[in-house]
Formats: sequence, structure tokens, C-alpha cells
Amino acid sequence: MKRIISFIVVCAMLLCGCSVEIVFVPEETAPVAETVPLDDTLTVHYIDVGQADAILLECGGEFMMIDGGNRDDGQLVVSYLQSCGVEELKAVVCTHAHEDHVGAIPYVLKQVNMPIYCTRFTAGLIKLKLEEHKLADKVKLITHKPGD
Repeated sequence: MKRIISFIVVCAMLLCGCSVEIVFVPEETAPVAETVPLDDTLTVHYIDVGQADAILLECGGEFMMIDGGNRDDGQLVVSYLQSCGVEELKAVVCTHAHEDHVGAIPYVLKQVNMPIYCTRFTAGLIKLKLEEHKLADKVKLITHKPGD
């Protein structure tokens, strides 16, 4: 899993032409942590959601996420995004269909609309979660096959 995330981060760096600043955010300070990005810096925020994954990428004043944490992490993730001044996410990449990667996505969507990139199988789980929160018609799910 860490290899996939590292690969995604490296690809984002290459595509954006950014340098890297990595920020580890302990759970106690997650909602109030601050970073000062430069337009040419890719800042990687590892939001402490325990065993789950939630990563915020910031470059040139734009944001995207990789995974979103557990359902119970929804408010923590939303608070962290608000503390970073995130009003729009260019995208969310959901690496796979496990609760600890997609559980908080509906809570984030209630605050920030964004397209979600995932496999077809992962999209099925996310759709169920979005229907549960009456958000299914408010999000663009973009699916890809492994290897795309």
C-alpha cells in the first residue's frame, strides 16, 4: 500500500514540477496544523487517522486527497481541511474499497465537492455510502481499470 501511495505522490510531483515538503500531523494537532506552501512546493499532509489513510496534497494553492479515512474520522478530516483553508479539492483518489480508505468520503463531500477517481469495484462501495448520505447525485465518480 505504501508503495502505491509513494508512486502516486511521485507522479503528482513530476506532473506538477514541484519540490516536496512532507508534513506529519499528529492526531492531537490535526485540526489546527499549519503549513506555508510556496507556489512551486508540493506539500504532503499525512492526516493522523490511526490505522486508516487520509493524505492531503497541496501544490500551487490547489488541493487533492488520497483516501479519506474511516467513517469515524469524518469530522477530523473535515476540520483539518477547513484549518488548511481548503474550499475545493481538484480530486480524491480512492486506492481501494476498504472502510479505512473511503469511510469518511461522504463527510468530506458534505463540505467540499470533488470528483472521485477509483476502480469500478471501489466505486460500487462509495456509491452505497453516498446513497446512505443522499449524496449519490452530487458527485462525479470516475472509474479506471487497473493498469490505466
